[in-house]
Amino acid sequence: MAIVRPLQQYDAVKCDDIVASLPYHFAQQEGRRQCAAAVRSESGLVAVESDRPVGFLTFVPRFDRAAEITWMAVHADHRRQ
Repeated sequence: MAIVRPLQQYDAVKCDDIVASLPYHFAQQEGRRQCAAAVRSESGLVAVESDRPVGFLTFVPRFDRAAEITWMAVHADHRRQ
């Protein structure tokens, strides 16, 4: 079972790998670049299974009590589980 924890800087490369596993959903280079920047600069959460990130989301606060999810992905090997 995966645990969810805050996204850390050292997770960024693994998040890039998650995005790379989803070429159908992340086909545009500009989108991949924006997502890579977000995992390195925005707040977020990461799902970790056996010490390996398998999914993530990033978010930015928009209002006092609300945030917007900016990027979210689950590695292709873990989708529909």
